[in-house]
Amino acid sequence: MKKIQQFLALYLKTLACILLFFTYFVESVNTQQDCGTSSSVSEIIDCNQANLPCDNSKPIKYIKINVHYLLTPDGKHNFTETKSNRSGDLMNGYERADYLIHDANWMMDNLQPYGFNPSLPVCQVPVRFVLSGVYFHRTSNWDINYNWSQYATFLNSLQVNPNEELNFFFHYDHTQINQSTGGLNHGGIHQGSHSSIWNDWDLNATNYGSRTICHEVFHSALSHPFQGDNCDDTNTQSSWCGTDNNVMSYTCHYWWNLTPCQICNLSAIFSTGYYARFVAGQGDCPIVNAFFDVPSEICAGLTTNEIGIQASASFNEDNYLLEIDRIDGPGGNPIPGTHFSQWYWNQKAGYILLHQRTGYNFQTDRLYRIKLGVSNSCGQYHEMTKETKIKSCTVDPESCCISQLLLSPNPSSIEINISYTLNADQNISIFVFDAYTGNLVDNPYYNFAQNEGSQQITYPLNEIPNGLYWLQLNTSLGGIQHLLFSVSH
Repeated sequence: MKKIQQFLALYLKTLACILLFFTYFVESVNTQQDCGTSSSVSEIIDCNQANLPCDNSKPIKYIKINVHYLLTPDGKHNFTETKSNRSGDLMNGYERADYLIHDANWMMDNLQPYGFNPSLPVCQVPVRFVLSGVYFHRTSNWDINYNWSQYATFLNSLQVNPNEELNFFFHYDHTQINQSTGGLNHGGIHQGSHSSIWNDWDLNATNYGSRTICHEVFHSALSHPFQGDNCDDTNTQSSWCGTDNNVMSYTCHYWWNLTPCQICNLSAIFSTGYYARFVAGQGDCPIVNAFFDVPSEICAGLTTNEIGIQASASFNEDNYLLEIDRIDGPGGNPIPGTHFSQWYWNQKAGYILLHQRTGYNFQTDRLYRIKLGVSNSCGQYHEMTKETKIKSCTVDPESCCISQLLLSPNPSSIEINISYTLNADQNISIFVFDAYTGNLVDNPYYNFAQNEGSQQITYPLNEIPNGLYWLQLNTSLGGIQHLLFSVSH
């Protein structure tokens, strides 16, 4: 009987421990369901101490972030793969994401004295961000509000690697109206492994997205000071863009502050518990990340086969490696004699035309494996590999995909209008070749999604020398058309 009692006591004690762990885990996972809450770190360390000193000896923790853009079904109202869709803005979606993350890191590198209490020490922010990937979603759910019952579920379905990386979604929300101006309001919300920011594209605030990325990630550990954050060194009165430049308040300051208590809490939350899983590395050497996009199939060129890879979202690299192999099938083995490998030192990857950059001759109806590796001066390395096929586009373009390609005016000096009709939803690529040498001159659009129907693109000619050129338009369904045009400035 005594043994049975001992067994039951041990069993109940074990069960209680399991339940206690489960409760803590669930609370950690479900925190931050709105912008004004934060995970509790009180059981980790007491950061709310008078005259808390800076602890700048702790290594910087690097957190990977995926950036997502929600676009209309026809690819508008946000940044795209090739452009911003906004007048006067030259950045595409990859470049915008790269800018946002670099700018957020710059803000953390340049922490300012606290406007509410300048006597507080300025400590080192213990985290930095690394851009992991950029994704574009053409969806009917491009205009959404965070109160929508399916909001979190929908965004969860689009996340990439949510157990190890944070995901940020940029989208439109027409319901967020500024009562004073009648225009749109910015906003953001943090929900565990993903956060979202609305109307950043529409209001064209250069640094708002960067500051809000910091604000929402920091909600992993920190609440708004004016709502009570268990930090006596923060201002509990909301000043709304006043002297309070704390990033967890609703500040408008480009250069902002975190207090010693806040930084202590932030360091603790990424050291243990649920949010520690998002730390990809730590130390003085910044993490690099290789990322590129390339279509799975590419139509053969008019004179030369070309493969372009969009690697503008690769991050923190000082050098990059290109490797190319023709392979014997999907996931297959390299074919002997087809390997190319070369490092490009002191250069960022960006958008790369592989034939033009390497001289590699891509053959039609062949499959290729492309590897991009990136490194930095302190020894970090990362790589990404994808496969693509050069295919013959021998179908009749007017029966399958495209018709009525016209160029006007022709000749032209300033710009040329490219008009055509797509017979189905598909991606298009435009190439410009020198008519005499066959060399590729420009690739203004690459794998750009468009809907069925009449289309028109204006192509500026200010950087195209006088001469005669072929314009070639490829579609992802196999269509290919080309017309001659001349430039005369």
